[in-house]
Amino acid sequence: MGASGQTTLETTERANDRIELVGELDRSLDDRGRLSMPTSFRPAFADGVVLLRWPGPCVAIMPVGEYRSIEDAMRAKERDELGDARARRALNALAMNVHLDAAGRVFITDDLRSFAGIDRELVVVGQRTRLELWARAGHDAGADERWQALEAHIAAEAL
Repeated sequence: MGASGQTTLETTERANDRIELVGELDRSLDDRGRLSMPTSFRPAFADGVVLLRWPGPCVAIMPVGEYRSIEDAMRAKERDELGDARARRALNALAMNVHLDAAGRVFITDDLRSFAGIDRELVVVGQRTRLELWARAGHDAGADERWQALEAHIAAEAL
């Protein structure tokens, strides 16, 4: 926990040189709708950033390589007749390739902010391979439900 009691985002290097994005952090968009990416995360996005609508609703921010891995896995399932080409097409249609600006910020478009109900205040949640941007009010409202799900999982798995 940070000094204010807020959990902080952390990165760790995995064996295959991919950065794990974990934790959560309260952030604000600037007046132009840009998110300042935490400095420790910037190397993960050096090759580019993919933004897309994500279930929740939230906005997913992922490194280009992670996006390609997801898309490749979906394509492979289609070849094996286990996947649905419509889902891959939807993923690709929703994706936006962008780059961090010189100050390490990423612009979150009006339509993505509207989809996720994000105004200026948001919560950035690390999900190992991607970040999720949540409207602060919606994220706070689901805190008890997430905790109960974790407790149930820990009890069921005897962790």
